[in-house]
Amino acid sequence: MARDEPVRDETASETDEHGTAAGQGIDRRSYLKLASAAAVTVGAGAGLPSVTGAVDNGEVIEIDYDKYSAPSEIYNVNDNRSGISPEFVSSPTKINEKALRTEFSSDSKTANLEYRFEEHGYDMPTEIYTRFYVYPNGIRLSQYDTMRIFWLPLTNGSGSSGGGEPDGTNGWSNAIGFSDRNGSPSGQSPPGYNFFSYTYHMDESGDFEMTDVPVWMDQWNEIEGYVRSNTYSNGAANADGVMRYWVNGELAYERTNFRFTTSDDNLIEGVGPLGYVIGDDQSGNALIYDGHEIHIGGVSDGSNTTDSTEGTTSTLAVATDGASSVAETNATLNGSLTDLGGASSVDVYFEWGPSSESLTNTTDAQTLSSTGSFSQSLSGLSSGTDYEYRAIADASDGDADTGGTVTFTTDSGSDSPIVDSYTVVEAGSPNPHAEITADWSVSDPDGDLDSVFVEVIDSTGAVADGSRTDISGSGASGVDSFKLKHVGRATYNVRLTVTDSSTNSVSQTKTVSSDGRR
Repeated sequence: MARDEPVRDETASETDEHGTAAGQGIDRRSYLKLASAAAVTVGAGAGLPSVTGAVDNGEVIEIDYDKYSAPSEIYNVNDNRSGISPEFVSSPTKINEKALRTEFSSDSKTANLEYRFEEHGYDMPTEIYTRFYVYPNGIRLSQYDTMRIFWLPLTNGSGSSGGGEPDGTNGWSNAIGFSDRNGSPSGQSPPGYNFFSYTYHMDESGDFEMTDVPVWMDQWNEIEGYVRSNTYSNGAANADGVMRYWVNGELAYERTNFRFTTSDDNLIEGVGPLGYVIGDDQSGNALIYDGHEIHIGGVSDGSNTTDSTEGTTSTLAVATDGASSVAETNATLNGSLTDLGGASSVDVYFEWGPSSESLTNTTDAQTLSSTGSFSQSLSGLSSGTDYEYRAIADASDGDADTGGTVTFTTDSGSDSPIVDSYTVVEAGSPNPHAEITADWSVSDPDGDLDSVFVEVIDSTGAVADGSRTDISGSGASGVDSFKLKHVGRATYNVRLTVTDSSTNSVSQTKTVSSDGRR
């Protein structure tokens, strides 16, 4: 993980943005299934949910969007700069029948949507695990642009954002997101941008840290985070606050030496979605969320190590990754098996088809006995066509899982240039010379013209003279003149060749004679 200071000012216009700290020696799978934790489904009734079922190792809060008519019924929605209210939508979705959509306008920010623990009947926790899915819809970043997507966690105060200095009592924050930096796979279809962490803590205000793990556009990504506040005594903070994040099952970020707080009143206030871009205008694009759940204090402090899975139940999990090697009629589908779910082996394959149709095609199954990536090459595709696909996992114990749907577009076939007009004349002067003029006009539907080459070829097939003209764009015209001295009466073929930047070319030939006959 490389630390990379942002090129653009990360705090220039912020007024209410916030952050994170996290847990030590904990395996990802121990978060996913807490055998001793009781699930509290948020959304059981109108207004604030009742909080029941507390257990020794914590609670699991499953935020069920289907039970609500507006995001403001579950989140504290504030600092809405886009002017577009967050809303629930029926497509795309990952877990529930409804997902949460936050849309950008010309402003750089959508809104904060904070699940504030005290507003839901909880004390401020010292440690949490949060899982959610995010679908960046239509978002495209230029190099060095940043997109913040989630507070994980935040504690409001003068030290939590906007250039403030956390002192242990006045708030702290972490915003996670993605950026076109650090070698992001931004050239793929769809593109990926690498994950980052952006923290306000006692030792640095606005600590921006890049990773090399991508978040993919136009598909569902699973984001998981574990944060644990630092310990403190007698008004002094110990450097043992912890933060870990996973992206699509891969550990993307880990740090265990944070100092956030010196007070019980400055613990974890809340978590939740955020949309904030520094860079290109994202008007009409959106961040879509689903499957948000929160585990409060659900992990024993240090008793699980990064290698320990004893006492936990893992879940079969497969992810659909972005397509690669996309060409006019070929593409490679990619996926990742992130958990076998306790099975001895898993068959993985892809369902695919044109976007306008259902996913009726399947690839051959591959049998995996360990986690890892897998791929399948396709050929015979149609050029310039949108395709969709998703990864499927069938475990030997009968479990199954399906990854999110990913789209890609095959390259369009490159059209050849066109000769719009071409005339060749010989002056017919009463002298022994040949005076030839070629007048031409060419175009290219792809707009990538490269050159025009005119050759004068004698009766033996040898090139007596020639001229090259470099051109560009979708259309060009020109005149080339040649004077061949003391040739007497002779006949020539004058060949025009136009080529585009894709090396497609087309030729036309005209015949003239030096006595004026054509």
